Amino acid sequence: MNKNEKSPSWENLTFANNFLFCKILESERELCRRLLEDPFSKELPVYFFENTCRDDSTIKLNDCAYKLFFNAGKYDKMESDEAKKLFKFISGLGAESELTKSIEEKVNFAKKNMGWRKQYMTWQQTIDEEKELAFEDGKEAKAVETAENFLREGLPPEMIARCIGLPLERVMQIAETIPAESIPKKAVLTSI
Repeated sequence: MNKNEKSPSWENLTFANNFLFCKILESERELCRRLLEDPFSKELPVYFFENTCRDDSTIKLNDCAYKLFFNAGKYDKMESDEAKKLFKFISGLGAESELTKSIEEKVNFAKKNMGWRKQYMTWQQTIDEEKELAFEDGKEAKAVETAENFLREGLPPEMIARCIGLPLERVMQIAETIPAESIPKKAVLTSI
């Protein structure tokens, strides 16, 4: 993930955005029920799974945990016109049916909810900050790994610190964690 990749702005959210999708379904039980109904007379392109025993498929866990997978990108392969329009809408290609127009209306209404907007912006800022921290943590981890490798090759800690940008004290701490027998006694530097 690119550290500079930001979450979409509030104004650019659509029904396909997880935050807005969840907020709308959380507050619209009837809409949620309609979306989760099987809109087909056959199981495909809906894939339905439930927990069953691997050794005896007649034994069901009966925990009411079901998984439905829809391939929205294949909306043109859906059997019913309503399902095609729904999955086309979910793919971001406009509202054409009564249901999708209703959803779009709720999205537009939701975008006017200042409480949700504030919650989203706080969430967005947190995610962006976490991405930045993860990126920095990754850089630190890579620098430590590189320092360990250079130490095992016998390079002097001062040179390692200069080359990879870690403080000399940090390189010395890393050196203390490496077993002495894995570090050559005398480093021989050659020029190319």
